[in-house]
Amino acid sequence: MSSARESALEMFDTGWLCAEIVLESVTRAHGAASPLIPRIATPFCAGCGRSGGPCGALSGALLALGVLRGRDTPDQATWQALQVQAQDLVTRFQQRFGHTTCPGLLGIDFNDPQGQRKFAAENMKQKKCKEYVLEAVELVEEMLGEG
Repeated sequence: MSSARESALEMFDTGWLCAEIVLESVTRAHGAASPLIPRIATPFCAGCGRSGGPCGALSGALLALGVLRGRDTPDQATWQALQVQAQDLVTRFQQRFGHTTCPGLLGIDFNDPQGQRKFAAENMKQKKCKEYVLEAVELVEEMLGEG
């Protein structure tokens, strides 16, 4: 088991959320530390702040790619290379799960109290979100290993 995956499992069981877990576990495994991590990922949890947006696990993986492969100067080649990687990551996640958004993956609306109750009653965090988090960690780790 990779150190990023181990870290993700530990964080998952201590109250951290999807985007925070993926960003922190992957960047920590690659030696990137900042007081901004995992704080910067918090708004991306629950589909970008319950807006129906991308899955937080996927967002955390994209943020990790940015931290580890993003550009420090406005050079076009780095930007283009990262766009290809980001698109590949999103495509792989969608192929694996059929959707990239929280509502699409979970079948609920986090802004609807009924959706929140269903999320809790069906233990979706453990039964679904954990799988998305671990897969996002694995996908970004694969991409980082590909060079």
